Amino acid sequence: FVLQGRRPAAALVPPPGSARLVQPSREGVQELPFEWIPDERQADMDGRLPNDHAPAGRKPKCGVRLLQCNNELCQYEMRPGGDIVWAEHENNSVKHTWDDQPKAVLIIKKPNDARLTAALKDVAKHLHDVLGLAVIVEPAVLKECQGDGLTFLEDLSDPRNSHRPPPACYCPEKMKKADMVVCLGGDGTILWVSGLYPGPCPPILSFSMGSLGFLTPFDFRDYKTVLGAAIKADVVVGVRTRLKCTIHDEMKHRMSDFAVLNEVSVDRGPSPLLTNVDVYCDDRFVLSSQGDGIILSTPTGSTAYSLAAGGSMVHPDVPGILLTPICPQTLSFRPIVFPDSVTLRLQVPDNATEVGWCSFDGRNAMALQKNWSVTVVSSKWPIPIMKPADVENDWFQGVMDSLNWNVRKAQGALDKGFERAVSGDEASQQLAAGGVAQKHQGGAKQRAGVPAVAP
Repeated sequence: FVLQGRRPAAALVPPPGSARLVQPSREGVQELPFEWIPDERQADMDGRLPNDHAPAGRKPKCGVRLLQCNNELCQYEMRPGGDIVWAEHENNSVKHTWDDQPKAVLIIKKPNDARLTAALKDVAKHLHDVLGLAVIVEPAVLKECQGDGLTFLEDLSDPRNSHRPPPACYCPEKMKKADMVVCLGGDGTILWVSGLYPGPCPPILSFSMGSLGFLTPFDFRDYKTVLGAAIKADVVVGVRTRLKCTIHDEMKHRMSDFAVLNEVSVDRGPSPLLTNVDVYCDDRFVLSSQGDGIILSTPTGSTAYSLAAGGSMVHPDVPGILLTPICPQTLSFRPIVFPDSVTLRLQVPDNATEVGWCSFDGRNAMALQKNWSVTVVSSKWPIPIMKPADVENDWFQGVMDSLNWNVRKAQGALDKGFERAVSGDEASQQLAAGGVAQKHQGGAKQRAGVPAVAP
C-alpha cells in the first residue's frame, strides 16, 4: 500500500495480508477495510524478497507504523516486519483528456493593445465558426470588439455588481461555464487569470504575445493547429502550485483570503524605515527579520520578485515554498526552501517601528498593523497550463531565452604554439627545476639573515 501525498511518499512492501486506512471526517475517524495486492515491486533491486519472506528460522525485524498527513487528510498503515521504500516520484506534467466535448472558452488578453485585439478577433472567429464553441470575454474587451460582426461574444458582466471594479463585477456562473481559458499576452495575463479563479481553475492555453514567456509556450502563428490539438486533448498539462494566503488581525480574526501563483510579500511599503517581520513555521518561531521585507514564493515565482531579491531559481516540479529576504540588515540571512506541507506565518511584532505592507502577486496591497499576520499554505487548487506534448524541459529553455541564464560567448581554442609551450615535458621539468632552485636560494638567504625577497 502506497501512502499517497503531495510529495514522493513512503511505501511499505509487505507480503499479502491486511492493513488499516483511517481518514478523519466530521463524524470522527473512519476506518476503511483494505487488502494488500502484491505485485512485482515486492522484490527489491537486488532481487531479494521483503523482510517477511525471510527463510524459516530467521527472526524478522520489528514492525513499523506509518502515519502521513497533509493539509487535507491523514493516511495510516501498520505492518509487522514491513520494509519502507520510496514510491514512484511524482511528475507535475500530466496527460489531459476531456470527458465530453468542450462547449465554452474564455479569452483573456492584455488590455489596451490593438495588436492583441486583432488577434483575439481571429481566435474568436475560429473557435465559434470552425470549432463550434461559445466564446466569453471580459466586458472591456467586448467594447473593443463592437462593430466587427462578433455578435456571438458573451461577456462576464454581472448587472447586480456593475458598480464594483473588475473582477468583482464579473458573474461567477459565467466564469464557471468556461471549459478552457485562452490567454493572449505575457505571464502577467496568466497572473490575472489566477486572480479570477482563486479556487478551481480550468486549463489555460496561453500564446506568447508579451514581454516574458515563462508560462506561454505556444506561438500565435500556429493558433489554429494549437486550438485544434487542445480540443482533441493532444496536449500535456503542467500543474503549477499556488499559495493560499489568509490575513488575520491581532485577535486572530480572518480578514481576507488570496491565492497567488508567484509570491506574497511583506515589506516596508512607502515608509523609509526598516520593517520587522517574525516568521513562524507550523506555529514554531523560526526567525525575526529586520530589513526591507520578506518574500514567500512558489517554485513558479522563483524566477520573479524572489530572483530579483537574490533568491535561487527552483524548478516548478519541486514541491516547496521559498523564503527570500529583501535587503536584510544581517549578511548571514540567506534564502531558504521549506517543504510545501508546512504552514508559514509572517507576523508584524508589537515592537515594530512601522506597519508592514502585504501584496499578493504584486496586487491588492494592504497594511498589516502590529500583531497582524498573513498565514501561507500550499493551495489545493493549482493552475493547469497546457503545453506541447512533444516538448521536454521547456522550463530550462524559458530561463535561457528570457533571462539569458548561463548564456555567454564560447571561449576560443588555444594557440598550438602556446599549448606546446605550457604542456610539454621539457617546459614542465624546467619550471619545476627553477622552483626548487629558487626555494633553496631563498632558504640560504634567510639563514644568512637576508630577506628572501627584496622590499
